[in-house]
Amino acid sequence: MGVCVEVAREKSNEVRHEDIAAKIELVMNETQQKGKEMRRKAFEAREMIRNAIKDEEGFKGSSVKAMDEFFTAALSMREKTMREQNVAV
Repeated sequence: MGVCVEVAREKSNEVRHEDIAAKIELVMNETQQKGKEMRRKAFEAREMIRNAIKDEEGFKGSSVKAMDEFFTAALSMREKTMREQNVAV
């Protein structure tokens, strides 16, 4: 993830293999602070995504809740439409 972000920061649309290799080295290097920070942010993003899609007893992540709400609304609209069509017939 960090490599893609760093490569995307470049001003050019051209991506060279040297640039990719340099960014990978930056992320993998244990001594560089920027690499450590990139790995920390990637870990935080991973945890946020895991929590968003979690569906366990007593806990639903934000993405699961949003999908539940979407399907509930869609079913409600469908039922309303069906009732209106039955009344019109």
